[in-house]
Amino acid sequence: MSDVYFGSTFPQPLAYSPPPTMSKLIDAVLRKVAPGLILDLSSDSPKVLAPLAGTVQTMSIDSLGNEPDITLQINENVVSSLGKSFGTPAKRQKILSNPKYAANYDFNTNDVYTFHSNDDTMDYGRGTMHIPVYGEYDIKTAIGNQPMSLTGIAKGGSILYDLKIFHAK
Repeated sequence: MSDVYFGSTFPQPLAYSPPPTMSKLIDAVLRKVAPGLILDLSSDSPKVLAPLAGTVQTMSIDSLGNEPDITLQINENVVSSLGKSFGTPAKRQKILSNPKYAANYDFNTNDVYTFHSNDDTMDYGRGTMHIPVYGEYDIKTAIGNQPMSLTGIAKGGSILYDLKIFHAK
C-alpha cells in the first residue's frame, strides 16, 4: 500500500513556483507531519502526492459482490483485512500515510477496495485553495494554463487514473 499515491500532477512547470531551495524546505517541514507526502513544486513536471490508503477519509475492503453502494456514504471496513490496529479511519490514515508502515500491507486483487475522499481545502469549481491563516488562494494563477488534476499513480510512474479539471480565466 506504500506504492499507490493520490494527488495532483502537472505536465508543465507551474506558472508561479517557489525557488527549488524553498520547495525543499517546504517539503522537509511537511514531511514531519505527512511522511509519505511527495511535494515537488519546482520541477518541469510538478506534483503533490500522498499514499492513497493513508489519504482517503473512508476505505472499505470487501469480497466481490459484497462491496458497498458507492452512491451512499460508506463505512470504514478494513479491520477484517488489515487487523485490529486499524479500528478507526484516523488510525488507518496514521499508519498507512507513512510508507515505512504501509509497505507491510498489500492491495489484494481478490478484494474490492472502495474509497471515499473529500477535500475541504480545495474548491475545484472555483479553482481556489483554502490555506489556514492566509485564506483563499487562487490556484489557477499558480498552475498557469494547464488543468488541475486528481491522479492515482503507482510509485513507478504508471497512471492508474487521471481526472483533469480544466479552467478558464
